[in-house]
Amino acid sequence: MPRRRKALLPRAKPPESGWAFRFLARLAALGWEDALVAGRAVALSNAVTSLEIGRAGARADIKTADGHLEETSLSLLPLGTVAKRRVLKAMAARARFAAHLLAGRLPEDVEGAFQGTGRTLLPVDAGEVVFRCSCAEVPGPCAHAGALAVLLGDRLQDDPFLVFLLRGVSKEELLDGLQRARTQPERKLASDAADPATRNAADPPEPLPRHVLERPELFYRPGEPVTALRASYAPPDHPEAVLTRLGPPPFKDPEATRLLVELHRAIGLGARERLAEWEWRKAGVRG
Repeated sequence: MPRRRKALLPRAKPPESGWAFRFLARLAALGWEDALVAGRAVALSNAVTSLEIGRAGARADIKTADGHLEETSLSLLPLGTVAKRRVLKAMAARARFAAHLLAGRLPEDVEGAFQGTGRTLLPVDAGEVVFRCSCAEVPGPCAHAGALAVLLGDRLQDDPFLVFLLRGVSKEELLDGLQRARTQPERKLASDAADPATRNAADPPEPLPRHVLERPELFYRPGEPVTALRASYAPPDHPEAVLTRLGPPPFKDPEATRLLVELHRAIGLGARERLAEWEWRKAGVRG
């Protein structure tokens, strides 16, 4: 069901950063600049009486000066099933992406997950932006469509996941698919990767040749004996630096978050003790 609510006035100033700014800037680059300027004036006049945002895109009723209502809609071409599956798999493979998304944040560089799919999150071609208006005043985007786009940009400042919704993917579907991709390998993609005839030319090659996997001892031979290696351990300035870089743990239970931090700390201390023990043994052998 689309989310239905009465449209409010947009913020007084256009967005200057974030997904809202990027969305409106992309529309302006695709020929919407005049429509956005006129549309902001229409939206600020409180002419938009209703707004719906759902899988099929966004639609609004806009009151004209003579009291007539114009029906306007705007959407982006939806992601296909294959493209959606590949994007979810790419996002799930990056721990930082998964951490941000599961914590309810949309990474600024999430479009990197679309590489190799032939699709993008924000539109790169005017044909990807589908709009209709009952006014039919001009062949291009009208002020009513511009007003709808301005209000969409305003909503994006509060909920960046609406970018995916405009592509036909709700936030709930995105997060559920992400969790499935992280826990359940997709058999079809695995079989496609194993068959060179069905592999996409944009897919990366296998990480290692088959003959290396069969005899891994021949892949690398150290130039010096292990006893000649020197090791050092310098603790980070912040004890949970790695966890902090990945973002807040995607847990609702604060106790689970605390246990994860303690586990990470214990692993670091254990590694430090093992390294110190190895250094002492090596010194004893040399002595």
